[in-house]
Amino acid sequence: MLLSKSRLIILISIIIYFAIMLTSSSTSRKVSRTQYGKNSQMKRKQRIMTYKAYAVEGKVKASIRSTFQWIKNKYSSIVHGY
Repeated sequence: MLLSKSRLIILISIIIYFAIMLTSSSTSRKVSRTQYGKNSQMKRKQRIMTYKAYAVEGKVKASIRSTFQWIKNKYSSIVHGY
């Protein structure tokens, strides 16, 4: 059974969304389980780790966008022959 272009993109995006949610939730659980005291240095380290996690998330999203664009272009070139 062949999937239409839009259904294929939706299916792939759902899979990737859940993969990202699973990895990000496990990361946040690790941070929340760690006991940070009132020490300002530990709070600073936690904040920096959060910033780094956001940076990685942004890179992953950009990579996913470019991958979808490549898949879309490849599919179009196969279907339309250009």
